[in-house]
Amino acid sequence: MYTNPADIEFTKDFGDLDENCLETALLDEKPLEDCFGSGGLPLCYWKDDINLKCCNELLVIDADYLMTGFISKHWSKEDLIKAIRSMVRDCPHLRHIRIGGSYDAMGTYFKLVTPTGGRKGDFAAFIAGINVLKAHGGPPLVVSTMTKLGSGPSSRVVKSRYV
Repeated sequence: MYTNPADIEFTKDFGDLDENCLETALLDEKPLEDCFGSGGLPLCYWKDDINLKCCNELLVIDADYLMTGFISKHWSKEDLIKAIRSMVRDCPHLRHIRIGGSYDAMGTYFKLVTPTGGRKGDFAAFIAGINVLKAHGGPPLVVSTMTKLGSGPSSRVVKSRYV
């Protein structure tokens, strides 16, 4: 589901982070921040607190670490959706959200992807709704997910994109 057929061009790859590094970090169960380097890429990294105060074009959400914080503080998926909505509202520069994590975090806890790591209809509708509201204010918000499925040598990462 897309807000506008013309926005399909925004589903192409972004050059903001090395996807191979992110995929390796997920497979090795390491924090995604290992891929940021010291190049000064302007991004916000969200891994442990719902009240992130940061505004850049790119937001990286480390779902595994965020899930641990949510569980300890008794927050739910709805709290994540409210926090994303607030971030979009308060940060007009935000254009891309990358969310990475295991299926336990991405599918079971936050319910952002299907059991095969694909696009989930209600989350797609949420992002489409944001983009309908943003239609007059510039490019759409793109959300990329990277979900680790399985464990051991048979594990793999499935990528999806929401516009």
